[in-house]
Amino acid sequence: MVKNIARLVVIACLLLVSVCACRQDNSQSLSNDQIIDREVMIHMMADMEITEAGLKTMQASMPYDSVKMIADSVYDSLCLYYKTTPELFKENLRYYQQDMEEYQKMLDDKITLLTMKKDSLNLIPEKITPRKITPPKITPPKIAPPKIRPKKITPPKITSKEIAPKKVNTQAEVKK
Repeated sequence: MVKNIARLVVIACLLLVSVCACRQDNSQSLSNDQIIDREVMIHMMADMEITEAGLKTMQASMPYDSVKMIADSVYDSLCLYYKTTPELFKENLRYYQQDMEEYQKMLDDKITLLTMKKDSLNLIPEKITPRKITPPKITPPKIAPPKIRPKKITPPKITSKEIAPKKVNTQAEVKK
């Protein structure tokens, strides 16, 4: 995978240089406050490269429309992060491409930056062997169960009057 990313970066740089060499200079002159700093431009180009590689990876598993929507959102976020616009970025590319030797150095610096980022992702930390930690033996305190004394239950005394059926008045007795 690392080799594929490196190849992709080299191919993208070559395509970018060849496309830029074939174009005529239609760029407007940029004012000093519109020119993106060289180092910021290198970082922005590197982030664009990483974004394009991620989007190309997504194309294999997603529909084109979905990738296009994600791409628009991601590029807008990148421009927002670098406080620029896509048009100003393109104009700055044209500006830096006017001096091809300097632009080639910028591309070399971009590749170096991408390589450093890739290497930072590929760092394999030393294998850490976990030490055996034995949990402390905790014995719960001995608590005597509460003593429950059963109460003596005496049945209630029932008299024969309470058990005897009650006398039901008949209609004849009620009329009297």
